[in-house]
Amino acid sequence: MTTRGERRWPILDIVLRDLLQQEGLAGVTVLAGAGGLDRPVRGVEIIECHGLSLPYRPLAAGILYYLPAHCVAATSPLLDVLVRHLADAGAGGLLLHGHRPARAPASRAGSRAATAGLGGARSQEPSGPAPAPHGPSGDERSAHGQLPGEPAPAGWVEPEREPRLPRSFLLLAERLRLPVLDLGPVSVTTVVERLAVSRQDALLAAYRRCDAAVQRILEAWREGQAVEAVVALLGEATDGTCDLVPLPGYPQVDPGKVPPWVDQGPGRPALHQEGDRLHAAMVIRVRRRVESAYLIHGVYAARPWQDFVVQRVFAAAAPVVHSMLEQRLVVWESRLRSKLDLVQNLVLSTSAVRPEVFARAREAGWDLSGPHTVVLLRVPDYGSVVRSKAWTDAEALEAESQILDLLERYARSRGWWVFGVVPEPGTFLLVLRRQDRPVWRADEVRQLMAEAVERLHQSGHDFAISGGIGTIGSGVDGLRRSYRDAKQGLHLGYALRGPGALVTAEEIGPERHLYGWYRSADAQAFIEAVIGPVFHLPPTQRTALLETVEALVRARGDVSRAAEMLSLHRNTVRYRLKQFGRRTGIDLSNPQTFYLLALALRAYRASQT
Repeated sequence: MTTRGERRWPILDIVLRDLLQQEGLAGVTVLAGAGGLDRPVRGVEIIECHGLSLPYRPLAAGILYYLPAHCVAATSPLLDVLVRHLADAGAGGLLLHGHRPARAPASRAGSRAATAGLGGARSQEPSGPAPAPHGPSGDERSAHGQLPGEPAPAGWVEPEREPRLPRSFLLLAERLRLPVLDLGPVSVTTVVERLAVSRQDALLAAYRRCDAAVQRILEAWREGQAVEAVVALLGEATDGTCDLVPLPGYPQVDPGKVPPWVDQGPGRPALHQEGDRLHAAMVIRVRRRVESAYLIHGVYAARPWQDFVVQRVFAAAAPVVHSMLEQRLVVWESRLRSKLDLVQNLVLSTSAVRPEVFARAREAGWDLSGPHTVVLLRVPDYGSVVRSKAWTDAEALEAESQILDLLERYARSRGWWVFGVVPEPGTFLLVLRRQDRPVWRADEVRQLMAEAVERLHQSGHDFAISGGIGTIGSGVDGLRRSYRDAKQGLHLGYALRGPGALVTAEEIGPERHLYGWYRSADAQAFIEAVIGPVFHLPPTQRTALLETVEALVRARGDVSRAAEMLSLHRNTVRYRLKQFGRRTGIDLSNPQTFYLLALALRAYRASQT
């Protein structure tokens, strides 16, 4: 919350403390509000007053206001009001001339102060520079409001040479941390000149800081440093910190990670000040196979012209960071495409292998003369997982890359040679070979994959992963046969055992040879003929009936056991079975129709994977 006297200052101004250290301002004295000397200032204005009244006028932040001596009254409550207005507006401070030698002869006494309603307030007759060419200013009027040489009103009493300021006025300024300065022998013109010179010096220094920061970033880019190092320089070179993070959900920005003031347009830096800290943020969007976005966020100390420097350095660094991120994606995609192309030719294809493919395989470490095992893993219902986690395309690819990397690293740590790719979303293909011996069992591979999947769950990937382990084979034909067995094991294992099953080809047994028929048009017609009427029911009712019938098949027709498997009452199971028989016309007490029902259910589950 912003309180009185604690405003968000414009950063491109000069700090008052630094201004007072300039040459020619040594005679200025701080009367009150020394705690506010870190306020930036950007100009000087004179408060014009008529007589001893201070008319209302709009005030601006960062301005040093000069109150002429004839407006300072020893007991005037208007000074307290003025301090409050200046603090509320965020002014840079108040300038006074409390010690000025008399320039004109003593003027005659008058009753002007009493007429103004200020009682016995005493004011000082001003002295100062010569009149301006266009006439005397308010600063050249005498304490009784007359111009030099004009007769003073009757009854006027000579004021004191150095009027005392009200104690309440100084205490209030101290509490509000509003600097009150006594110029002493220094003229207002000198303050204005020093402020202009200081602003120009600060701007020149800002240009130098900006050039130095851009040069350091370009040198890091030419040296081939990582993009994270360049972004770190973006903060270090401008006296701050800066980091690069992936932007989740772009362009639907996550409010928890991206400040609301950030301009979501790519390549445009946005600035925001909080207290004495300047925040800068910029979105970098990269489009290759998928669109991804990154957020550069820096935090800097507030100093003169810091926003000028940061904004220009960010703008200069934007194309450099964009090109580096794009180059990283190009290398990653080309490497991924090269591995996938090799697997496509050696494992997934049914065509003859070209000689150059064999050469690339040898370079990648393949020994096609030795045995290999193909493992196929998949995240069941991967689309639902992506939707539930609200992943973008870039985040889904990143998650797949992390999973594949963890699987490969764990297999290598256990003494296996491994070559992995992601042939399609949510699917991971691994080619494995023992490095210490030429023979191994399929159970060893299944145990290895079970341990690797457990590591995945511990690392935060908390979704189920099903898998099929192929047979051990040598040469290209052996690789392709192992892949077919792994694929059949993956689909049949999921259909018969549910999600998360890791099965070998030997565990599936001869039924794996029915895999092709399960996914054929004849099988679809058979499924429709046996249980087709159930598919016309609402989804919840259809699911309940199919689950009940499948439990009955696994229980080999025992209703009580099926009820235990479903955690339902026997009467509920009987009611559902009666509904199923009425819909399909199947007599569940007939062994022949019961066998056809079991086959149709297996074919249906296998076709759904």
